[in-house]
Amino acid sequence: MVDRWLGVWSQADLAVAIRPGDSRIVLPKLVRAGLSYDIVYIDGDHTYEGCRSDLEYGLKLVNPGGILCGDDMTDTAHPHVARCPGVDPAVRDVLGDVLNQDGFFQVRL
Repeated sequence: MVDRWLGVWSQADLAVAIRPGDSRIVLPKLVRAGLSYDIVYIDGDHTYEGCRSDLEYGLKLVNPGGILCGDDMTDTAHPHVARCPGVDPAVRDVLGDVLNQDGFFQVRL
């Protein structure tokens, strides 16, 4: 999924930095380093607890007016999309109502 968006973001002339690794390690390091971004794309732990933690760190990393987004939500219009049981409730609990299209979610902060 992120490959699809890398093309879109590069066409928009956005600088993109991919930070691969275990989100439980990478995200806290980014926060401690005082880094911030206009777009944070979360595709990490799919358990409720892990996704909630990823989103909470993501909120700390997004600049005001920026976008926090990710994937693996269930899109009710497309039930064939694989469901990751922890993602939907974590997104709702941390972010409330979000735009969800084909399982890809986003919210402007």
